[in-house]
Amino acid sequence: MLVSICDYDELVVGKVNHFKFVDVVVCNLYPFRATIANPSCTLEEAIENIDIGGVTLLRAAAKNHARVTVLCDPKDYERILKQAGFCLCCEVCS
Repeated sequence: MLVSICDYDELVVGKVNHFKFVDVVVCNLYPFRATIANPSCTLEEAIENIDIGGVTLLRAAAKNHARVTVLCDPKDYERILKQAGFCLCCEVCS
């Protein structure tokens, strides 16, 4: 759960309901620039590679920058996660 550390009510609701708080958001974006650089790229292919959900996720996480680490470049993943002391594993929350 992406919660602001400044919003006491959100923190209380999260703790009372045993929500897991998100510490790191890692999100790969669609390769839009590479897609449209291809001379044979169609308009439909270009449109399909406009990332909406990934950008939304990154924006929500960035609003909580004081508490949440936000990563969107695979070249940074290992270095930043190790530096921050995070385990390089994947946990899926349902």
